[in-house]
Amino acid sequence: MGKLKYKELNTKRLILRAPKPSDYEHQFNYLKNPKNFEFADYKVAETKADVEVFFKRMFKDHLETSLFWMICDKKSDKPVGTLSAWNVDYEVNSIEFGYTIYPEHRGKGYMYEVLNKTIDFCYEELGFTVFDIWTDKNNKPSLGLAIKLGFKFSGFVDEAAKNTDTTITYATYQLKK
Repeated sequence: MGKLKYKELNTKRLILRAPKPSDYEHQFNYLKNPKNFEFADYKVAETKADVEVFFKRMFKDHLETSLFWMICDKKSDKPVGTLSAWNVDYEVNSIEFGYTIYPEHRGKGYMYEVLNKTIDFCYEELGFTVFDIWTDKNNKPSLGLAIKLGFKFSGFVDEAAKNTDTTITYATYQLKK
């Protein structure tokens, strides 16, 4: 397997697409309030320039070892969250998912919908057979999502946070096809 390929993905209610300049305001509103991402190791955005840094980081290794999508409502095209497929290991044919749903859109089954579609894309079109989710051990919705998607618990991993002086204990899950 070599370079990744990127394409827009569609589900019943959502579209996964590349970010547009109009998305920056939504991402800024999300990143400026740390209560929005209590289980994610994001840097709090103080200015809109911080959002540009965020997107540049998301696209740093795009198409080499990562993919990034805005998750948007199909009718309005307004962002409801983000999804990345990253941390590629070509030797074991694995890819990891990282995701966020903006608070006002949580509890609607959006992430289940988009992850099913993205897993199919990564398997059928990119040839990945191993899928990973690492989530904070206290993030009950994300833990439940991994199980609902058929991922199996692999164990716990402690990792130093990059944006705070804390250690995150990740519950790791894996799905093999």
